[in-house]
Amino acid sequence: MMKWSRGLLAPCIMLSLFACKRNQASDLDSANSYPFCTDKAIDPDGDGWGWENEKSCRVPTPCRSAASDPDGDGWGWENQRSCKVAARATATAAATGSDAYFQMERTALKSYAVGPIPNPSEISALVSSGFPKPDTDKERALRAHTTLMKWGQDAIAQAFLLRELTGSQQLNAARDLRNRLLRFVNFGENFGNRLDEANYGNLSLELIWFVGNMVRAAQILTDTSAALGNQANWTSQDRNLFSAWASRLASQYFELGVYPAGLSNRKASQLEVLMRIAVLKGDQETLRAHRNALETLILNAIDARGIVPEDSPRDKYHPQFFLAAALQALELGKQRGLPRLGPAAAQKLVTAIQYSAVTNTNAAAPAEFPKVQSTPPNFEIPFWYLVPIFHSDYGKELSPQIKQMVQENYKNASRFDFTMNWGFNAYAVKHRL
Repeated sequence: MMKWSRGLLAPCIMLSLFACKRNQASDLDSANSYPFCTDKAIDPDGDGWGWENEKSCRVPTPCRSAASDPDGDGWGWENQRSCKVAARATATAAATGSDAYFQMERTALKSYAVGPIPNPSEISALVSSGFPKPDTDKERALRAHTTLMKWGQDAIAQAFLLRELTGSQQLNAARDLRNRLLRFVNFGENFGNRLDEANYGNLSLELIWFVGNMVRAAQILTDTSAALGNQANWTSQDRNLFSAWASRLASQYFELGVYPAGLSNRKASQLEVLMRIAVLKGDQETLRAHRNALETLILNAIDARGIVPEDSPRDKYHPQFFLAAALQALELGKQRGLPRLGPAAAQKLVTAIQYSAVTNTNAAAPAEFPKVQSTPPNFEIPFWYLVPIFHSDYGKELSPQIKQMVQENYKNASRFDFTMNWGFNAYAVKHRL
């Protein structure tokens, strides 16, 4: 369909680069200086070239996600090139206030106080005898949970904050993060005796969230170090040592075959973290296998009504744990080029999200579970920013209840946290972290 037109480049030769700024009607491609077609152009043979205004034009590549267009102008950036966001996706991004949410998260992130690197004796004192269950020793269980979560949050916050720093500040922060991660590697993987239920307690669940944040931080440090020319001293050997440490922890405490009795929310969290470990190791085959296991879990863990039978009867927040881990894992898989969910799994997830939105915008107990433990609406699980992106990816419309959940999720900045491995999704999506 391509047609050649003499003199097509003349206007841009005479004007400055900024005068040739791309817009929705005429977007000049930096590679070959042909304008992008508008929606009115024709490309009958589907070769990626159209004809409009007596000129050849390039048919724009569609964006995979509306999140690629944070300013809502209809154009995004994916895979090192411009892409066109569908009208529905653009409207979705505008409706959810993606850029405003990013700025809110960025402000909260920059106010986060990263703590000192724990010393080996501190780590040993916390984890060597395992975590008690709350009903056994509630005070120590809460203290242990808070401390381990803080260590994981410090690592991922420091990793995210690398995006906010430049020059020597960025370099020093990267070196500090390296030392933080390797401190745990050098400590080893003895985080309590998993065979002793009395000592082991709730540690497997805590470790899933902790390791997830640590591995994600290691991946960001790996990417940042490459850009810094490895001045941060985070070498491929460091990365291999860390990924081996994370793999041993997983195989010892929360690999699916080791801890098979978890509820659906725990299984989803396990798979998300195992996918992150596979990414860090560069193991695409294992990443794909865990992603396929997640799709199977979605099909089996959600019924036709959108109920998660292992979690929904308990309260209004445990099903959100399941959804949070699943959506973050799917976003990770999308970034790494994995295929989309099949129609059946996608529809089940959409139905579960809607059920969660309806029950959480209603102060009453769900009709199906009148004895649910907590009836008030629950807006504390910070993953709802990902919901409009997921719906856009699969061509689904947002319900009023889902829009309300997104808005409620951003009313309190304290909800932008890394507890349980979720939070700061607008920031992460924008920077592909």
